[in-house]
Amino acid sequence: MEKFCFPIHLATSATLGRFNTSIIDMNDGEVTFLTRLGQRNAQAQRQASRFRELFGLPLSKFWHPFTGFDIVHFDDVIKPGRNQSLRACVDAKYGNDGVQLIEYLIEG
Repeated sequence: MEKFCFPIHLATSATLGRFNTSIIDMNDGEVTFLTRLGQRNAQAQRQASRFRELFGLPLSKFWHPFTGFDIVHFDDVIKPGRNQSLRACVDAKYGNDGVQLIEYLIEG
């Protein structure tokens, strides 16, 4: 299984004032947000081998732990033909399985 390796970014003094700095201080909304982020990243990681099988590329190349699937970068790599949507291109090259997987990753 492909492993995701994401750099850990330490908060600067400028950002510490805007965000709580400990789990103890977090409110329910922040905990819910972090829980949802963790779930979304886990769901994506479970699709990594399927993504590699279909597209021949690592999912980690297109996945960011905070923003999710980078559809713009994916479009740049897949390179749909002139006047062809990315969806039509993926369907033509990789079939409905490819389209469904991309939709799943986008929707999170």
